[in-house]
Amino acid sequence: MSTARNALEELSADPVALRLAQERETAVLIHQHLINSSIRQGKIEGLQSAVHRLCRVFGIEVDATRMAELAVLDEQRLTALLDTLETERSWPKSELR
Repeated sequence: MSTARNALEELSADPVALRLAQERETAVLIHQHLINSSIRQGKIEGLQSAVHRLCRVFGIEVDATRMAELAVLDEQRLTALLDTLETERSWPKSELR
């Protein structure tokens, strides 16, 4: 036990080892962030695609204005839009943002 404690204290006192450990931790956090961002982006793209499909099925035009609206909606608002399209079978009359 004391050998492990001594080794840990030596590593903690070594500025190079400390810097490497911090860089490793930063790299892990960046990696996790990138994975989560990719997953979120994939969900958003999937929801946008679903909106387009429902609009096509219901004969709802998705013009440039609606495309611009879709481009800025987050996952929650896209889900709400899908619910509205499904129940109302029309584009919401109120602003989506």
